Amino acid sequence: SADKVLEPSCGDGVFLEEAAKRLLALGAKPSHLKASLQAVELIDAEAETAKSRLSKHLGKYECVFARQ
Repeated sequence: SADKVLEPSCGDGVFLEEAAKRLLALGAKPSHLKASLQAVELIDAEAETAKSRLSKHLGKYECVFARQ
């Protein structure tokens, strides 16, 4: 599927984590979710927390984009 989730202000990633868990429970593959879940967070520490939270379910996860 080409569906994507973009969280424009993800904070520590709680919403994305729940979306990932739900999609995995529905049969989505972690490799598909890595490409489908993307987020933006301006606070670097929160972005790192979100990456860590999602990595628990998806393996190394880098699709949270912090301020550059």
